[in-house]
Order: sequence, then C-alpha cells, then structure tokens
Amino acid sequence: MNSAHPRKADCLILDVRLPGMSGIELHRHLLARRREVPVIFITAHASDSRARSEAASEWTVAYLTKPFSEDEFLDGRQRGFKMETQHLEQTARPRRSHG
Repeated sequence: MNSAHPRKADCLILDVRLPGMSGIELHRHLLARRREVPVIFITAHASDSRARSEAASEWTVAYLTKPFSEDEFLDGRQRGFKMETQHLEQTARPRRSHG
C-alpha cells in the first residue's frame, strides 16, 4: 500500500470479513487513494445486509455469498475485466485542447 510503484490489478477478489482490515476497509482505502480497481466481494455471511451496502461502489462488480457457483464467479470476473478495459481506454484517450 505504501509502495511508490504499486502493481496494478485488473480485478480484486476480497473477502468481506478478514482479520485486521476487512475487504470493505481495504476497498475504501484504495478508493481514497484513487486506486480504482474492480472488486468482487465474497462472504459466508448471507444475512449481513449492512456489509452488502457498505461494499457497494461503482467499482464493485459482484457480491457473492459462499457457496457460489463457478458461473457466478466467472461472470463477476468478466464484468471486472470489461470495466477495467473500459477505464483504461477512457484514461488513454488524448484530451482535446480548447485553445
């Protein structure tokens, strides 16, 4: 997190409840530092609606409850990669000058 040259991930898979820093806290930490990366949240706690709402962001591509199917996971991963590709294309476009 403190590296001057952090590696760029295409999509993160974060468990909602982790010891120390939760996946939700890590996601917020990254967003606060403008490290925007698609995230798939996973959890074994289906009834935790508070965590689901806290995990929601424009970068959250899936919120999966264990056990989840391979198709659910692959769909989320595909949405994450597509989102990352679109973001890279938008940021790579040259800006038009108004002068």
